[in-house]
Amino acid sequence: MRKLFLTLSILYFNITLYSQIDTSDYFPLQNGNRWEYSGMQSFSSDLAKVTVAIKGDTLLNNGKMYKIIQRNIYSDSVSIGATYYYYFRKDSNKIYKYGGDSQSCDSIEYIYYNFGKTDSSIWPICPTYYANYRGVHSSKMLFISLANTTTEVLTFDYVNVSSKDTVWAPMSSPTTESVAKGIGIIAEMDWDFAFLQLYGMVINGKTYGHISSIADMNNFTRSYSLYQNYPNPFNPITIIKYSIPLSGLVSIKVFDILGREIKTLVNSYKTAGPHEIMFNGDEMNSGVYIYRLKAGTFLETKKMILLK
Repeated sequence: MRKLFLTLSILYFNITLYSQIDTSDYFPLQNGNRWEYSGMQSFSSDLAKVTVAIKGDTLLNNGKMYKIIQRNIYSDSVSIGATYYYYFRKDSNKIYKYGGDSQSCDSIEYIYYNFGKTDSSIWPICPTYYANYRGVHSSKMLFISLANTTTEVLTFDYVNVSSKDTVWAPMSSPTTESVAKGIGIIAEMDWDFAFLQLYGMVINGKTYGHISSIADMNNFTRSYSLYQNYPNPFNPITIIKYSIPLSGLVSIKVFDILGREIKTLVNSYKTAGPHEIMFNGDEMNSGVYIYRLKAGTFLETKKMILLK
């Protein structure tokens, strides 16, 4: 499952060419950095978008400075724009987290990411938290990032440790995270039923992939839809609108009434959200035509009438 997920991520990220990023650091924590994800939220198969942004610095009661991490979730199962805050600080090749995983962890600091550890290494976090260790499950996987940079990926898990066995996530604990050098978190899996994939980021002032506006995030599409063209009947121009909840490859083709392909209107990567395209039937004869949207496993067709 993990290898398949990473393979899909490799294909998913190799979509846009930009200048290279600095890969000397696994998790860039500069103020203003931002990441956007899309995927499935929890067991409900609820489509979701998630934004993570570094909002500034704060001094906590242990006398140490932390970065304020703001996480917003936009989905049907979570109130729109639900906001959570986390606190990270960096020391050498470690990221420390302050609180946030359970009540017993609220006022302590622990190592959340240790980029110097080898495969299968583990370290303790909250002593009373049921998954009381974190670890590096696998290291040095490669993928092509949104910045067209080949970089290394570490996969981190919560780990349950008993006297008999060490049980790795995802089925035994909440979250598995893949962290890429120079980027940060590129994917999350929860219990193998929920997942989030990175589709846009702002790293040190440069934008890679797609970054949504606040309006986009509050009104993001939660289902695939192909709408009736307008006007219909038309002569010779009409507008076809569609919406997709997840970014990916989209195809829209026009067929005659016998099912013969007439024209390809769209065959490219599209970001999640509403889209429209103008179709000109000037070179076609009057008649009934079929247009079809294909995106992932979704497939829908509608009829349109050209009258000259």
